[in-house]
Formats: sequence, C-alpha cells, structure tokens
Amino acid sequence: MISCQVCWRVGTLGLVWLLTAAVALTRARQRRFDEHRAWMMRSYSLTFAAATVRLAGLPLLILTCDPIVAITGTFWSWILNLLVAEWFIRRRSAVGAQPSDAHSFVNS
Repeated sequence: MISCQVCWRVGTLGLVWLLTAAVALTRARQRRFDEHRAWMMRSYSLTFAAATVRLAGLPLLILTCDPIVAITGTFWSWILNLLVAEWFIRRRSAVGAQPSDAHSFVNS
C-alpha cells in the first residue's frame, strides 16, 4: 500500500514538472521572457523536491517515529517548494511593477 502511494506521488511530481518545463519552453519560444522566467522558477522548484524530501523527511521520521508521516511529508515537500517559488514570483512582480510605473511617469 505504501509503495503504491509513493509511486502515485512521484508520478504526479513528474507530470507537474514536465508540464511546468513545457509551459516555460513555450513561453520562451513566444519570446514572453517574463512569463518564461516565472515558469522556470516553478520548474526549478520542482527539481529540488528531492533535496527538500531529504532535508525534511529524516527529521520528520525522527520526530514522529512514523514512516507514514515521513512519506506524507515527501508529497508535501514539492508543494511547499511550489508555494515558495510562487511567493518569489509574485513578490518580484509586485516589486518590479513599482519602478517601471515610476519610470514611465517620469518619461511622460
């Protein structure tokens, strides 16, 4: 039962990873580089899901002594990575919007 859950979770990660990379490639070919950058940040965050699992899985196992909790933590690790990436993307776009608005106002 556990191995089936792990396969499903890893398979989902793989599909989402391929999807984000495909969207990023499409945006680059369309020369929409700001969107490409955001999608590559998402894809890059999924690339590091394995590192997050290793950083979070063992402490979870030690703290809880429950392998089910540790395995569930592996699933949430890539979602956490995506949330952090999304936070950076939105923060960057919010911060980036202010200087360009000021710049266009000055040049008007």
